[in-house]
Amino acid sequence: MRLRAKIIVIFSLILTSLLYSQEEVECLTEIPQGVTIEQAKSGNLSLYKRNEMTPPLRLAIHIVRNSQGQYGISGDELNYKISKLNYYFSQALFRFYIYSIDTIDSDIYYTIDNRQEADQLRMINNIPGCINIYFVYRLMDYYGLSSFSPRFDRGPQGIIVKNTAPETTLPHEMGHYFDLFHTYQIWEEQPGGSLIYENIARDGSCRNCEDAGDLLCDTPADPSGRVRFSTIDNFCNWSPVRPLPADGCGQTNYNPLTNNMMITEVKQCRTTFTEGQKNRMNETLMMFRKELTYPLVYLMNVIKGENAGGTLSVNENTYPSGTRVALRPDTYTIRTNNERFSNYRNSGKTYKHNNWNRINSDYLMSRQVPIDTTQNQWAWFEELAYSKIKVLLEGDIITNKGVGQFKDPWYVFSNGSQPGNYWINFISEYEPNGKEGAQEKGVFLNQGYNPINNTWTPPYYSLKADAVQNIQLQHNGRTHKFYFQNWSASPQGSAEFQNANALETGVVFRQEGVVVSANYKGSLLSNQANALSNTSQRKVIRTSNGHLHLFYISMGRLWYEKSVNNGTTFYAPRKIDDLGDEVRVSSFSVDYVGNRLYIISQLRGEDNSSILRLYEIDENGNVSNFPDSYRCTINLDDQSVDAMPLVGANYGNILFVWKSDNNTPLKLIRFRWTGSNWERSNIIEIPNTTGRSINPSLSLVKSDNCSKVYTHLVWEERNSLRSSKIHYIRIAMIRDYVNWNEFENYRVVTDGMGYELTTKPTIVEMGENNALIGFVGLKRFEEENLTPEETKAVLTMIPFNGVFYSFGDDVQSVSINRCNTRWTFAWTRGNNLPVQYVDSRDIRVTYRLGNLRGVDVHITNGIVPEDMYAFVINTSQLPYPINYRAMYGDIIPEELVVTDDSREGIVSKDGERIFDNPQE
Repeated sequence: MRLRAKIIVIFSLILTSLLYSQEEVECLTEIPQGVTIEQAKSGNLSLYKRNEMTPPLRLAIHIVRNSQGQYGISGDELNYKISKLNYYFSQALFRFYIYSIDTIDSDIYYTIDNRQEADQLRMINNIPGCINIYFVYRLMDYYGLSSFSPRFDRGPQGIIVKNTAPETTLPHEMGHYFDLFHTYQIWEEQPGGSLIYENIARDGSCRNCEDAGDLLCDTPADPSGRVRFSTIDNFCNWSPVRPLPADGCGQTNYNPLTNNMMITEVKQCRTTFTEGQKNRMNETLMMFRKELTYPLVYLMNVIKGENAGGTLSVNENTYPSGTRVALRPDTYTIRTNNERFSNYRNSGKTYKHNNWNRINSDYLMSRQVPIDTTQNQWAWFEELAYSKIKVLLEGDIITNKGVGQFKDPWYVFSNGSQPGNYWINFISEYEPNGKEGAQEKGVFLNQGYNPINNTWTPPYYSLKADAVQNIQLQHNGRTHKFYFQNWSASPQGSAEFQNANALETGVVFRQEGVVVSANYKGSLLSNQANALSNTSQRKVIRTSNGHLHLFYISMGRLWYEKSVNNGTTFYAPRKIDDLGDEVRVSSFSVDYVGNRLYIISQLRGEDNSSILRLYEIDENGNVSNFPDSYRCTINLDDQSVDAMPLVGANYGNILFVWKSDNNTPLKLIRFRWTGSNWERSNIIEIPNTTGRSINPSLSLVKSDNCSKVYTHLVWEERNSLRSSKIHYIRIAMIRDYVNWNEFENYRVVTDGMGYELTTKPTIVEMGENNALIGFVGLKRFEEENLTPEETKAVLTMIPFNGVFYSFGDDVQSVSINRCNTRWTFAWTRGNNLPVQYVDSRDIRVTYRLGNLRGVDVHITNGIVPEDMYAFVINTSQLPYPINYRAMYGDIIPEELVVTDDSREGIVSKDGERIFDNPQE
């Protein structure tokens, strides 16, 4: 008959053993009913004989205390018990190490009162792949309790040890953990049936050691489980105090082991394991507790070093965050199933997966991992900080215009796939969110760049821009070329670029709210209404080789564009200087000699500091300081003053005029070419100018063979907001003496002409003694039933003959220039009205450039009339286009309209107005 039974200890025998031992003796009752002897006993245990130490086996130590943290085992006692465990088990070639230690503070479980509490405790903080050992203050009436392996024990796994248990209790319970039974173990045929006792005989018909006792034949039969009296004395000798019951063959000559670790009497006598016990424990390890030898993988989603919750997967198996999984050595697909935690713990913050195990290069949510040793598999999450990326066209967003790209290594598609280095295309602006369709916005801060040693280590975000974008602007109907300039961040310093001037660059975000911009400069565009205003001095030049040169202000910088095909196309805009985001250009002027250009500009800093900077541009467009890096700067006496700087040039002299403060006259510096270098004059105060002198304009006679060089200079003398006059003086310079200058022919040009306010003067030389002066004149009619005021474009000449010509209505700006055969005087009246002009052919005829509308007109110089172009800026809508067209030539005659409106002649003599006939 096949035996079907569970291992059991009869209650009466338990009571008997308790008379002599507090050792746990009920541990075998954990074996469920239905386990047969065939299932419990081993086959050929010699197959599991070991000749070398096992890999270190992990111990998960759980120290159980009361709710006040009291009555836990001490660190010294714990270390002592573990050291003794290793000492006794070294003979079996087992070794253990503490993998983890935690505490369980509970008024229920620090004292175990019954088996139900014991089972409940062993499910708390239980770590798979470890031998879980729970140290408690009291354990019913026992010292220890252990589970057997899952081959016949499906209950909670683990060992419970009383804090004060003897040093052999833990090794004894560890023997049970590896399926060793007590040496006296008794089997029954069925629950409640007759018992099967182990016989003394080891051969013959009485041999039954494979089916009775502890199922091992190298542990002699032990009757101690069947008696109520002591069988081992205090010197570890077999010394029963009463006669022993006979075995199944009537024998009583028992000689059991008295020093075996699996006896229950006299704890200090337990020191050894038999070979069969060692082999059985190795069999259990290799067959039923193999996970103890596998690498233990600790799976966790981590935020700020804490378990963030959620789940992770190993291949197709999903585990809660914080789970330890024993995996046989192999390669696994490990993944966090949480791309982000939104509003993490009600903090209002979003945390997104960033890396594994603090290895930045291991940044994908899922990856193949070879597992060959115990290791953490922690998915680290970092906070997202809001950011924005813009494509700034002329310093601003243009809706649905301007393309850019952003590479996000952590980007996740809505289907959960993660490409790794995904470029996101966008138009105008983009708010990174890290996942397709995600509502939470943000990027990782300080990702990929080490500022200490200036090294970039992937992964990090990247930006990409096109070198040129052709964009049509709706408000002017033109397609403009936009040229990439650089990348910038706002606030300044809030992002680090691998190369801010490259089309593609890595970027590190440094703070919340950073805005990173791809800055594009549009050809013939500005974002500043004063791009061509400030002074009436030249902004557009045609050099001797016929090239057009345009200068204007945009985004706080001075820009230069050049055309070599008469305005058909322009080269990409170039910054004249870039002194940093904290410096802005407030005004400038330009002149030329031959094919070289000379510039003076006023630069203002954020701290209200201000200087003048001098530049030279050669025919190839190369910009350099003039005349050199030491003398290119002019310091202002008053940092807040509007210096209104001017430059005039001829073949051997460069003049610079400026206003240094609001209380002193205009100043002048002359540079003279000696044949090998530039010689600089002293600073000169211009006679007849005062602190009220503003808006100067000059024109230097371009002569290279005269002993004297002449400059015509005009300015506005502002008496009040309602009253000003135009003044004129000629400057004569001796060619060979840089500090020899004469100021002559001074006069107040607008005395007696009837305009209360005369402003924005401009002048063009017509030779050493002749010049044309244009300005804006304002009349007010406060006491007459007429229009409250009128604003005219006014023209007069030097030598002064008392004649003024006025044109237009509501004039905003004027410009005058000439070619070899003709001069032209033009004015603007507003963004929506065409430019008008008169010229030397017939001053009585006013022309209109029908398709050229804007403000701040500037006329170029030239050799012939066809060279003369008019430039304006239209400030109706950002970005402001700079429009231009030829004033003469076969391409535009149909747009020339002769008008006789808004023209008058004024003659004054001795300060009195004597002629005014608007119809002549």
